Amino acid sequence: MSNTSTYEWRTHAACRDADPDLFFPIGTSGPALTQAEEAKAVCRTCPVQATCLEWALESGQDHGIWGGLDEHEREASRHRPAAQAAERPAQVKQPVAAEPPADDDITARRQEVFARRTIDAGEGHREWQGAEPVTIGATRYTARKLSWLIEHGVPPEGKLLVACGHTGCVTAVHLQDTGRPATGCGTRNGYLAHLAASQPACPDCLHANAEQTEGTRRRRRAAVTECGTRGGYQKHRRQGETPCTPCRQANSDADRRLRNTGTTLAAA
Repeated sequence: MSNTSTYEWRTHAACRDADPDLFFPIGTSGPALTQAEEAKAVCRTCPVQATCLEWALESGQDHGIWGGLDEHEREASRHRPAAQAAERPAQVKQPVAAEPPADDDITARRQEVFARRTIDAGEGHREWQGAEPVTIGATRYTARKLSWLIEHGVPPEGKLLVACGHTGCVTAVHLQDTGRPATGCGTRNGYLAHLAASQPACPDCLHANAEQTEGTRRRRRAAVTECGTRGGYQKHRRQGETPCTPCRQANSDADRRLRNTGTTLAAA
């Protein structure tokens, strides 16, 4: 995927000119199945199908058809990563250049790019918008690595994992460097350190991870879900209801913005 434009892959999507409602069938039988197959047929002709699917999995899209898979198929694919990798076209990994000297110009450029490419997701979380990695100078950065370098001034020693439970969060203090010692058992970071070391998590770390995961779920359920919003549409779907007209319109508008700009937020 090219890095010349933040949302370049979306400009090649076959669904750009399709009705957004087509990709959000209501129900799992009868006409809904026919509608789902029609949407997937569009996906099968799309030159960026694999990229779309990868983005949907990484960003946690839990409704609609993305990359040729519905929400149930995407959920199943998360539990079979080996099969998922075999089904998706192989992608050539780009070499990562050595870290340049952290002079004032590079540091300022990192900060500017991070500020421009992230949004405030509330409760201290920040989410990356658009394609990654990005190139600054001669070096390519993932969103997490860029955030880590800005905060700590040195590259991570291992893989960076999200420790706060918020999908897509790139806030530096919410990241765990698996190459560094654990911050102590009984914490979410301790749980991640066990996983990174291929060790079974201790009871205290299991409990801490479960509590943080449940807290995240509660906060998401408490999000704005009144009618006439995308949250309201998703609430209808979770409860097995037919979304009302204002919610369907709000979801269609948000989906169109997401496919065209990479964010569901309306322009100011």
